[in-house]
This record gives sequence, structure tokens and C-alpha cells, in this order.
Amino acid sequence: MLVTEYLVGRSGPEDATDVPCLIVQSVLPRDCKVGSAELLPKVARQDLVLEFLDEDNGPAEWLCFPDLPADVIELLQGGTAIPVVDCSDKSRVMARIAPTKLARHGA
Repeated sequence: MLVTEYLVGRSGPEDATDVPCLIVQSVLPRDCKVGSAELLPKVARQDLVLEFLDEDNGPAEWLCFPDLPADVIELLQGGTAIPVVDCSDKSRVMARIAPTKLARHGA
């Protein structure tokens, strides 16, 4: 599913060490656990694709966050986990690019 509306949550300038988060509304799948995450380069942008797994560890859902800001991409490429928070129920998952996928993209 393409997530057409999301926000990048950031702390104030007094604490620039906090990791930003992606904020969505009624998007995160229930009864699934987070699987792999991957950055997909496009012509003029990079998208984050986040996989969710069912109870048998099979793919159940994919969320695509298009056109991520450069600082979020840099953190993901550096191996930092980025929280994805759903405001509807305060659920949260962590998006982290696997080291093998980082190596494949030259990070």
C-alpha cells in the first residue's frame, strides 16, 4: 500500500540527537509483525518499503513511504532504526535496513 500521507516527527532544535519518526494515521497493520525494510531509489527520490509478516512469517502487507527527506534516508543508510508511529492507536514499529541490503545499495 502506498502511504500518501505521513509526517516526519522531529524534536526541537535544542536536541538534534533525537531520531525522527514517521507518523501515520490508521495505516499500520494489526496482527502482523514488522519484517524487512528497504530503500528503493527512484529517479529523483528514495522510497522506504516496509514489509509486514503474518503469524506464519509469510509476507502479509507492504507499506511504501514515498520521497523520504534526505536526513531520514541518511539515518536509515547509516543503520539507524526509525520509528513508525500510528496515531490512531499509538502502535509503533521500527524500520531498519538490514546490513545485507545496505551493502547492496552501497551504503
